Amino acid sequence: MKEISKKEYETLLERGLRYLGKVIPYDTNLPEIYFTISIEESSLNARGILKEISKTRNGFYGQFDVTCFWTPIHTITIDNTKQASND
Repeated sequence: MKEISKKEYETLLERGLRYLGKVIPYDTNLPEIYFTISIEESSLNARGILKEISKTRNGFYGQFDVTCFWTPIHTITIDNTKQASND
């Protein structure tokens, strides 16, 4: 998974790239995150994406809308509490 800028995300989305997504936190103090994944990472789902982000961003907990364009349901809402992140 590679984080990208919003501008790069929009450009890739317009080009029809399938292996990208975004994480929008309900907490406005947290940043929006835009990313691409490799074909090898396409087994990741929304919760897997949040777990990957949590590895590099300490305290990335809360409720999020996660969009993954490579999955059948593109956007889901996840409550990523400290307890839930340990499963």
